[in-house]
Amino acid sequence: MSNMVININNIIYDSIVDGPGLRMVIFMQGCTHHCFNCHNPTTHELKAHNLMSINELIEMIKNNNHTKNITISGGEPFLQYPALLCLLKQLKNYHIWVYTGYTKQELINLNYDEIFNYINVLIDGRYHDELKSLNIPFIGSTNQKIHYFKK
Repeated sequence: MSNMVININNIIYDSIVDGPGLRMVIFMQGCTHHCFNCHNPTTHELKAHNLMSINELIEMIKNNNHTKNITISGGEPFLQYPALLCLLKQLKNYHIWVYTGYTKQELINLNYDEIFNYINVLIDGRYHDELKSLNIPFIGSTNQKIHYFKK
């Protein structure tokens, strides 16, 4: 467990739109991508919003008896990479999806690819309003890709 702090915008305990099945969604605070018509602009500010320890967040997740499916979104989760990695290392028995505005290759270039060992799915790429799609489940624009990993 860890006393490391994570900056959270919001937590939804029972989403059905942020990945398959019933999911707990953790929206992290802070984003520098500023995609035009972002669906979650309240997450952009980099200031402290709702700081909690990783231990507190783990307890909240474990106390949610509704689902073992977790989606991490934002904001941009990878702006808090050390805390994100610490969190995900402790969620071995959960099915984890992570949304990011970075591409998978950008994450590799940033040396953030260790995280791929701890997640099941990565949805990558910035949202492009001119490529908006309502036909492909779980993505916002057609440039975004869904990457599957064995955890």
